Amino acid sequence: SGSLEKLQQLLLLHTIGAWSHWGALAKVELIVPSRLEQPLRLQDIPGFGDVGLDPFRQSLVTEALQKPVSMLALVLKGARLEDDANPAAVRLDKLGVFDDLFGLEKMRRVGKLATVVALDWDVEQYVSQDANSYDDRRGCVMDRQPKKLKACTKWFRAKLNEIMKKRLKQQATKEEKERIKERVAVVVESAFEAYCVDVRGQVVERYGIDEPSWTMGGLLQAMLDNNSNNLQRLQVACLEEVVNDCLIPFATRLEELGLIREIAKSEFEVRPLKEKE
Repeated sequence: SGSLEKLQQLLLLHTIGAWSHWGALAKVELIVPSRLEQPLRLQDIPGFGDVGLDPFRQSLVTEALQKPVSMLALVLKGARLEDDANPAAVRLDKLGVFDDLFGLEKMRRVGKLATVVALDWDVEQYVSQDANSYDDRRGCVMDRQPKKLKACTKWFRAKLNEIMKKRLKQQATKEEKERIKERVAVVVESAFEAYCVDVRGQVVERYGIDEPSWTMGGLLQAMLDNNSNNLQRLQVACLEEVVNDCLIPFATRLEELGLIREIAKSEFEVRPLKEKE
């Protein structure tokens, strides 16, 4: 809203007042992203692997992760969190994803990083055992889902701290470490989301779980909402560029021309230079 008000004020300089240049302008055209219902485009890419052993597939991963995206969804097997999912974190770091998330929100090429864990696959071994009662199986599902969300958030926070400390090469002062901790908290809050969903839809139906966020439909809706929010973020960034890089310099130039006009209207006598004898 602040950028729009500033935009309006600067445009008024061209249309009203003694310094108006509207008569000399053919048009003022501003082009910004404006479709808040832009369709969501999903791209499924191969998982992280050894670049040397599988260069073609990994080139697809590298190419995709260098493009701007509203959400980068990292699909993790539940067990991967137990071994720290380090290969994925290392690859994201090499591709500059973590550095990007630490940057200014309006400048990020990645809107949000999300982790997705398949709940039905994670609990499949336990719920498929007939020896376990219905209540025990349902209890396992209800307990596992929030634990996986917490584990994903903990993993992301730990990786951010670890990577940022490496950037400082262990030379960080106590104050710098505190600032890193504060910044990590901001990034986790604003640029990260964790999901644990029933991919096949069988678990929530079998155990009567009425939680939309546990379903693929809930994940899709979150992607759509994030896509819309990301477009608004890009709009703000674009408006700020228009105002700061285009209109403000132009308005400053107009002000200079206006002052020249005022000087030209002043009544004073200009004496000619005396010729040398």
